[in-house]
Amino acid sequence: MTDNEIILMLERYSKGESSPEEAAAVEAWFNQYTAKATAEADLTDIVAARNRIWQSIGVRHKPVVKLFAVVRYAAAALIVIGGITWFYINHNNNSIHKTLTAQEILPGGNKATLTLANGKKVSLNAQNDTIAIDPALGVLISNDTASGIVTFKYQNRKTEGANRETNSSNTINTPTGGQYKLQLPDGTNVILNALTQITFPSRFVGSTREITLIGEAYFEVAHDPRHPFRVNTADQQVAVLGTHFNVSAYPQQPTKTTLTQGRIKLTQPSTGESQPLNPGQQAELISRGFNVKEVIASDEIAWIDGMFIFSNTPIKEAMQQIARWYDIEVNYQSLPNVQLQAVLSRKLTLAQVLDAIQFSNDYEYKINNERRLEYVRKKGQ
Repeated sequence: MTDNEIILMLERYSKGESSPEEAAAVEAWFNQYTAKATAEADLTDIVAARNRIWQSIGVRHKPVVKLFAVVRYAAAALIVIGGITWFYINHNNNSIHKTLTAQEILPGGNKATLTLANGKKVSLNAQNDTIAIDPALGVLISNDTASGIVTFKYQNRKTEGANRETNSSNTINTPTGGQYKLQLPDGTNVILNALTQITFPSRFVGSTREITLIGEAYFEVAHDPRHPFRVNTADQQVAVLGTHFNVSAYPQQPTKTTLTQGRIKLTQPSTGESQPLNPGQQAELISRGFNVKEVIASDEIAWIDGMFIFSNTPIKEAMQQIARWYDIEVNYQSLPNVQLQAVLSRKLTLAQVLDAIQFSNDYEYKINNERRLEYVRKKGQ
């Protein structure tokens, strides 16, 4: 990226006009590079570097006494971050040689594709406002790209009971590095994690409300005792009347269900085994039945609040979460047998996350241009 491109991006950020990807990049620069300025001498060098940057493009500004006081203001923040970027590039060549590619890999964001019952595909991160109106079902489909939520809503009370024999299924897919929110016509809210697929009707018909899930989603189910809500995965079914819970059902990974409030019932269709869950419990599907344990539910669903929380988490499991969010491949055979303890923002760059979870001085990470990550032992170790 050229100096002019950086300046333009910082100016957009200061005016609140940057894209989510640009805002994430600017905030990541600031978070990482200011962390390196721990000594007064460092701060002095950064301010001097900043001044040289702005003098070179003919921009004058008032001198700054304290770096972090300036950061509180958006216009000044762009000056500071511009200087920090220059400073880092010119004074940390050894570090950037190691992590340049990882630095360029930004976190995921609101990205998803909606496939309507008629086969039409809609990019939800591109099309705003009204998507479609289905007069046969009396359903209005609208999308808000800013908040990342697509809504299916009955147009009026009169249409809620109309044409109940007519039904249609829609599908939302989030890619790696994507997430999105969905509001179903009954008022149920769903948050989709990366690499997830959910299939659901435009309106619920009959005695139950049923959807199908591949991947991970958090559900806030609207209470309706006459119409149980059911989440079907490849190997289990969750039945509720109205409550909050999380289901992680990625292919080739253990299916885990975590309850945050209310009560749910799990069923394994292949065996007929069932298991009730209480708040603060997590059930892992096993060959026959369920393995239930007590958990800190808020930690298990930290992803919906934009956080990674690893609490004695096996490194492979943690890396699977990281890989889905940053759209990378991981050589899992290269990982040592360790467990992680970390609390990290999902807004960080990949490099910041990897540096934060550096679990051993004996290993270092490498990532190639194909976005493939592996860990190798350092020479002499």
